Amino acid sequence: MLSTKMAGQVAENAAIRKCNKYKTIVDQNYQFLAFAVETLGPWSNSAGNFVNELGHRMTVATGDARSKQFFIQHIILAIQRGNAASVIGTFPPSAAMENIFLL
Repeated sequence: MLSTKMAGQVAENAAIRKCNKYKTIVDQNYQFLAFAVETLGPWSNSAGNFVNELGHRMTVATGDARSKQFFIQHIILAIQRGNAASVIGTFPPSAAMENIFLL
């Protein structure tokens, strides 16, 4: 397994596969960025670089030094929500489970 040999290697390989998959549609009018993130944390280099650049621009535009960190936290929460939805989707529907989420 690649993930046991080097942290982030799975995300990096996924980013490379995405770039290869979409290289035929990219021309002078479009730019493609592979945004690959492993479930438990590591991001591909392209994803990390993009978030750092965009976060820096957000900080400059808003004047709030925390805006980059808030942006990163929103991405991380979206990943966690997606993971939770995947896990919950594996449970059979039941009235008891529906009552839990009404809190």
